[in-house]
Amino acid sequence: MSYTDDFNNTPPETIIEQAKTLFLNKETKAVARELLEKGVLAHPNHAELNYTLGHHLLLRGSKFNKESENFLKRAVALDPEHLRACMALGKLYTLTKDFSKAESWYAQAFKIEQNDPYTLVSMGHMFQEQGEYFWPMARGCFNRAREIAPDDKKASSRLAEIEEKSGKTYTPNDWAITKNWLSLLATQKPEQGSFTPPDINS
Repeated sequence: MSYTDDFNNTPPETIIEQAKTLFLNKETKAVARELLEKGVLAHPNHAELNYTLGHHLLLRGSKFNKESENFLKRAVALDPEHLRACMALGKLYTLTKDFSKAESWYAQAFKIEQNDPYTLVSMGHMFQEQGEYFWPMARGCFNRAREIAPDDKKASSRLAEIEEKSGKTYTPNDWAITKNWLSLLATQKPEQGSFTPPDINS
């Protein structure tokens, strides 16, 4: 398969598909990144191109965090309803332990789509990482993901893990608190800070 060298006249969707093919081979991942970088230069206002490059950089490790953040935020600026870009920013800030920002971006993702199991599992992990106080919300996310996608093994295993760790099983109140908390956060623009959560362990 030949790859484009005429980026200005190649549709962004074609560049993305070519990059995804290259990502499948460890030896051509660097070529994929170069393809995306040149694609973004040629089509700077294409949200999906910016997201794809930002997400790739996120997967590359912490030394690429700032670059990843820039491309992902550009994707959201271009398309405020870009679910995966909002979720990727939540994941990025979870990895850097900047949980206030992580919560605000996951809340935006939840505002866009409340029934995406992948986002729910990722959010649950973020709550789990924050410590025992937030574990009820982690249980809420994992169980909701399992309800939507019963065959999602990651949701089931994460729920079992947090239930064992907390010594408490999921209750409907866990999800009610989680949903209300995310809805409150979603009323703010991302990264404007966060509300003090309710007493979630009562």
